[in-house]
Parts: sequence; C-alpha cells; structure tokens
Amino acid sequence: MEWSLWIWVAMIVLFTAVAAAVDVRTHRLPNVLTVPAFLVAVVFHAVWGWMQDGPWGMLGRVGWSLSGFAVGFGILFVLWLIGGGGGGDVKFMGALGAWLGPRDTAVVFVASAVINVVLLALMRTWQFLSGRPAARVQDPDPRVRRRAMSYGLPVALATWAVLALQVWNRALAM
Repeated sequence: MEWSLWIWVAMIVLFTAVAAAVDVRTHRLPNVLTVPAFLVAVVFHAVWGWMQDGPWGMLGRVGWSLSGFAVGFGILFVLWLIGGGGGGDVKFMGALGAWLGPRDTAVVFVASAVINVVLLALMRTWQFLSGRPAARVQDPDPRVRRRAMSYGLPVALATWAVLALQVWNRALAM
C-alpha cells in the first residue's frame, strides 16, 4: 500500500484519539483542535491529489475533502440547532469529514450513533448493578450538562472501525 494511505490513516487516528481524550476529560471539543485539523486535512488532500494526478487530482481531492466537511458539519449542525449536541461536536465532525470524505463521514455518523447507544446502555447497566447514581457533568452550559456521554469517544471508535475496514479491503485488493 502506498505511503500516503498510511499517513492519512495515522493522521486520522491521531486526531480522533486526541479529540476523544479531550472530550472525555473536559466534555468539550475546542477550536484549537478542530480548526487546525480541518485545515491540515484540506492541505493534505491537495498535496495527495497533486502528487497522484497533478492539478486535476488536486482539485478532485480538495473537492472530495470539502464535501466530506459539508456532510459532517451539516448533519451535526442540524442536530445542534435542535439541541442535540454542542458546537464543538459540529466542528469535530466537519473536520473529520474533511479527512474522510462524504461517504465515510456518513458511515461514521451512523456507526457512532450505534456505538453511543451501546456504550450508554453498558454504562447505565453498570451504574444500576453497582448501585451508583449517574454522574452529572458540572458545566454552566445546559447542552453539556444534559449529555450522558461525550461524543468524541463513539466517533473515534466508529472512525477506527471504518479505517480498519478500508485498510483491510485495500490489502485484499492487492
């Protein structure tokens, strides 16, 4: 497999791992993480496209990256409008979409929803069986307080699964 694929995978794994760790710890996904990740993704895809197919390849990869951003940002923006997440989650999915492209961003969104439900069920079951009450997040923002789980962890797990499948499929194709 080509080196650019491995760099792409490593950058995404690093970004999602840091985002998950920060979100679990602080219940926030800061701009200092999401905005540079978006910019690096677009530049990475521009360089990757140029190296593969020249200027047309660059335009194609940048368009693919920006459409992934639009899918990730757009889905979470709608949820944010109805009170279903925070602004950092919106920017996080936009930046991740710039790395993954439109199709895989949609797949990660759906897979992360399933993972979120499973993790939440496991967490609530554990709390019930251990007799511990559900922990409350202490934050002035009501959107953060009512969230039962950080969004970064399920998205990271879903992203890693999607990447593993991509690498597996490319290995089989060789």
